[in-house]
Amino acid sequence: MATVKRESGQDLVEFALIAPFLFAVLFGIIEFGVAIWRYNTLANTARETVREFIVYPSAERAAPSFKNTVEEYAVRYARDVAGIAVTSSYDDTPIVITSTEGISRTLPRLVVTVNYTHETITGLFGPIPMEAKASMLAEVWD
Repeated sequence: MATVKRESGQDLVEFALIAPFLFAVLFGIIEFGVAIWRYNTLANTARETVREFIVYPSAERAAPSFKNTVEEYAVRYARDVAGIAVTSSYDDTPIVITSTEGISRTLPRLVVTVNYTHETITGLFGPIPMEAKASMLAEVWD
């Protein structure tokens, strides 16, 4: 008489062995996607803030409902667009361009830096510090 092998739990055991790796890869893909989305939000926040203050340097800034500082604009933009809390800073040191003939021209420049610490969903990869910088020159035609 031949003996019959019982394999009723084999699939469950194999899945239990493979499942941690499968879920680690799945959550890794999700974490990476969220981190990239947040970084894109930071880069867009920096770009839009620089553009706003270069293209419209003084328009409607005196209104009481409008915050006049670059930092507040960037923080509010990131909060409204993506619901994230960022910190920002700016540098408005003008850039001096000198030609080979010795003619110098000073152009207003604005550099905005936006920082964010991305907390991962699973907590396995730890907090990821992110920084985005944008810079723009104000073309002044005399």
